[in-house]
This record gives sequence, C-alpha cells and structure tokens, in this order.
Amino acid sequence: MNMVVKRLDLSNAVPYHTGAFPPRSLDYEAILPALDDAAGSLARYDEKMKGMVNSALLLSPLRRQDAVSSSRMENTISTIEEVYRIEAEEDAYSSDPWRETRNDDVETFLYSRAMRMAEDAIREGQPLSEHLIRGIHQVLLSFGRGAQKRPGAYKVEQNYIGDDRRGIVHYVPVSPEQLG
Repeated sequence: MNMVVKRLDLSNAVPYHTGAFPPRSLDYEAILPALDDAAGSLARYDEKMKGMVNSALLLSPLRRQDAVSSSRMENTISTIEEVYRIEAEEDAYSSDPWRETRNDDVETFLYSRAMRMAEDAIREGQPLSEHLIRGIHQVLLSFGRGAQKRPGAYKVEQNYIGDDRRGIVHYVPVSPEQLG
C-alpha cells in the first residue's frame, strides 16, 4: 500500500507557546483599565441575567453564534440557520435529523451541543475537570468526520490549523507529548 505524504508549509505557522504562558511579568498599569472595564461589564451582565426569568433566551443564541464563529476559524463553514434546523429536527424526534446535512453543519451543531452540556454541568455544580472536558470532547466528536478520531481521548498525533487543501499551516497546537 503506497501512502502519499503531504508536505506542509510551516514557514508562517505560529507555534504553541511552550513555556511562555503565563508570562513571567505583566505590565499591570497597561492592563488594569481593561480589567476594570471587563469587571464592570461582567457585573452589569450578571445583574441583567439575575433579573431574567429565563436566561437561556439570551444565552442560547449567543452559544449558537459562538459555535458558528469558532467553527469558521477551523475552515468549517456553517450558518446559524442550519444549527437551528438540526436542533428543530432533533427536538421533533426526527428519525434522521442528519438527513441532508453537510458535515460542516453537523460539526457546528455538535459544538453548540457540547457547549450547552458544559454550561448545564457547571450550572449544576460539576467542577471544570478532566472528566468534564473529556465528556465534552466526546460529544463534539460523536458524529460525522470526528467520530473516528478518538472522541473523549487525548490526541496521539500532532494536528495543525490551516488550509488543508493547499497544505499551509497557520497554527501548530500543543504536541501530544505535552498534554499528559
């Protein structure tokens, strides 16, 4: 069996910053105004959420939009309308909610579902832990292209973020050896 090894262009790739995080020193004077603004915004947000009867009305669309935007960073192109359509078919107990669904749309939907699962678990008091992260990963890769990629387990091969068709790598994530 002949295997074709694809050459990757790593010339402009940004590597994972091994040993560079957290930074050794911070310019507190430069970051304190932004931290103050962020803390104020979070406090206002928290107060608005407390006053809502059903905070999911605000959070659900944001989670779906985050799924669409984050998926695009990995060249997975989908729309929020497709995420809603898949959710509606699943909620209606469709015998095949994935019928006529592109892989990109399934992956974006699964991203949204995994985030919802994490939110629910944390809201119920479950700590952010390795167990929760692996469970979320399992949901994320439960169907479609990711189903054969060890859902719920740490990676064993180096992966890259970039343009697969042209072999251009934009970012090199942490290596499998550094995860354990």
